[in-house]
Amino acid sequence: GAGAMGCLFAARLAEQGARVTLVDVDRERIAAIGRDGVTLSDDNGARTLAVGASLAADLQPVDLLVLFTKGVHSAAAIKSVAHLADARPIALTLQNGIGNAELLAATFGGEQVLMGTAHVPADLTGPSSVMTHGFGHLDIGGFTPAAQPFAPSVAALLQSAGFDTHVASDINAAVWEKVAFNAALNASGMICQVPN
Repeated sequence: GAGAMGCLFAARLAEQGARVTLVDVDRERIAAIGRDGVTLSDDNGARTLAVGASLAADLQPVDLLVLFTKGVHSAAAIKSVAHLADARPIALTLQNGIGNAELLAATFGGEQVLMGTAHVPADLTGPSSVMTHGFGHLDIGGFTPAAQPFAPSVAALLQSAGFDTHVASDINAAVWEKVAFNAALNASGMICQVPN
């Protein structure tokens, strides 16, 4: 997904030399990202990084697939990239909520799925620009015990991109803690009519 979190992660990974492609359904947005890259503004200033952008159907095999959509769009997003399953990529979800790892596992196999939490702020400031400030952290781990051995190498990649990343021995606890946190924070924000 080419939303705030997708653009943030894509830009930071591209900055470290990874070849990254954002997937979106909006052809104009894909063209803008392909032409202009992603402009990242953070505590180190603003810079523009070259990032690929594509429709899902045009995506070639990947080593790591990161699902960053709103949960209501997860099933459709996964279906759109199901053709990548034959290449056996590692599939990672850092989305809020529960059930996304199960959806990934149904297509890519539970032994290929990592899941986790992202405590990182990000806001889109334009069609191909994103802003983040302050510090946050990531927790990742295997959806199944068979997937856990993939976690350290993916954590190292994310750490190299400036994300404080931890491999959790029980990732389900971290995911449920984030669910409880969001339930309290989002409800309070809604009641008080203020942004998080």
